[in-house]
Amino acid sequence: MHPIVVDIRARLMSGEVTEVAKICRHLEECTGLPKPVQQHSWMLLLEKMHVGGTLIDDGSPPTNNDGGADTAFGEKVLTLGNIVVGSIGQSCVLEYLANVVLEARETLYPNQRGTPQAKEELRCLKDAVRRTCLKFLVTRAYSPDVALTISNKISDASNVPDLEDKT
Repeated sequence: MHPIVVDIRARLMSGEVTEVAKICRHLEECTGLPKPVQQHSWMLLLEKMHVGGTLIDDGSPPTNNDGGADTAFGEKVLTLGNIVVGSIGQSCVLEYLANVVLEARETLYPNQRGTPQAKEELRCLKDAVRRTCLKFLVTRAYSPDVALTISNKISDASNVPDLEDKT
């Protein structure tokens, strides 16, 4: 394991998520650092954000564990909207979000079978991922049409399970 990955893991474990985001961005400019190390660093950060509940936009304002919008040190909670990413980071974000949808589909809706509640949960997750992608891409150099096309592809929006009509 590369020493920078060990350092990033240690920083994430100690709660230095904002600092890790800055490091990941700076790593993209290091020409001597292998691309897989850079990608691994971004994926570790994204996993921490996902576990912390700040990666996917579910419509509610991001909060820390105390319910506040700021961390204990007065910093804003880290979201995709307030971190700087380069091309490697951007591709990692989109890949990570696509994998979130894939994992949810395999867990909630295996073999095209699932309970109505699981189907609805999957649809909600796909919608949240699509919204997250849109907000992430529109703030970059993407037109709204291109951002929507990419977001629909990432969230697998064209493959939505039908909900049973209970009327």
